[in-house]
Amino acid sequence: MSPASPGCRLALQMGCRQNLTNAGFNKVDKNLGGNVFLWYLVGKTKYDIPIISLSVSTDADNEALKMKLGMERVGHNLSRGCKGWRYLWMEREMPTYICDVAATNYIGPALQHYLKGWICIDETTNTLPKGSTTFLWYCHTTDAKEAITDLKISHKSSDLVMQGYTCVDVNLNEDSAGKNVFVWFKKESGRPPVKSMLLLVNHDAIHRFQSAGINVIKTNINDGNDGYQRCLCFINQQ
Repeated sequence: MSPASPGCRLALQMGCRQNLTNAGFNKVDKNLGGNVFLWYLVGKTKYDIPIISLSVSTDADNEALKMKLGMERVGHNLSRGCKGWRYLWMEREMPTYICDVAATNYIGPALQHYLKGWICIDETTNTLPKGSTTFLWYCHTTDAKEAITDLKISHKSSDLVMQGYTCVDVNLNEDSAGKNVFVWFKKESGRPPVKSMLLLVNHDAIHRFQSAGINVIKTNINDGNDGYQRCLCFINQQ
């Protein structure tokens, strides 16, 4: 794919479940498969870093390599409804680091996150039809000193609070009859910053990601229900 115009600030989201037009996104009116569409935004917030190239991964090894190189994955599997795993990736003009993490399970808060420049990991954490549609979000920075340095998936735990972790107070497993599950993050001076994060759906890719030096949190976000397993992955600057 051709790179974006120099200096053009873009944000990419995929999906047709939400009205992204209200957040200023423009829809590319071509079904990429599985009723998935590409949306784009010329961003105006401090979190909008120019994108210089787009590419597609076709297997787990290629996914792991792109993540290790510092690229960001757009959520949806482009082979949804078919065999295989294809994902769209973006490369930014300069290195970026994740500086904050959030979660939403209602459209209202989601819209506000879009308007403020946050990026949605556009794969729901809750796979049961009766469960809430919950998404993880992040915003990033070019200043490594502002970045988070670690992530965990756990039940609410006083031990993690004592260790300096902050809980994102949205249950990722809400309304599913499963266990309450939360994402936690930490900022610790002197530790390598987190460059990117994603929700891993293809479990055959776990060992490939680990072999590439990517942190795979094996705690199932759908713990205690009959939904598909979801694992959070992230990579620190190496």
